[in-house]
Amino acid sequence: MRNIGFGFILILGVLLTTYAIGPGVGRPLKVSDGGIEGKVVKGPMCPVERIDKPCPDKPLEADIEIQGPDDQDNKLRIRSDKGGRFHIDLSPGKYTLTPISPNPGAPPRAPGPQSVTVESGKYTQVTIKYDSGIR
Repeated sequence: MRNIGFGFILILGVLLTTYAIGPGVGRPLKVSDGGIEGKVVKGPMCPVERIDKPCPDKPLEADIEIQGPDDQDNKLRIRSDKGGRFHIDLSPGKYTLTPISPNPGAPPRAPGPQSVTVESGKYTQVTIKYDSGIR
């Protein structure tokens, strides 16, 4: 009886480790074959940029929704860190990244959705730029 309990726990652990399902319905998006990594920034940060006074974009913490290639209902939401960086493991395929506006109707404004292709064993680099509203 003791061996059956251990075997059940072992199988359950393997299944839970293998199938990390994110929020949503359908098959899992998340696997460790490759994925997407990148940064989120907001800019411009100055009304006028000059060569002698650079005014680089600033990192931004923001939510990004990731929609899977075949399942419209299967979506993940990730958040960039304080340095604007994010990283997610995904299986190969085409994904849609939809930046979420932190303050709908007010700056910084989220850019539109963008398509990203993930290749097996590789991480696709992405930069997402929010509009600061500074002009």
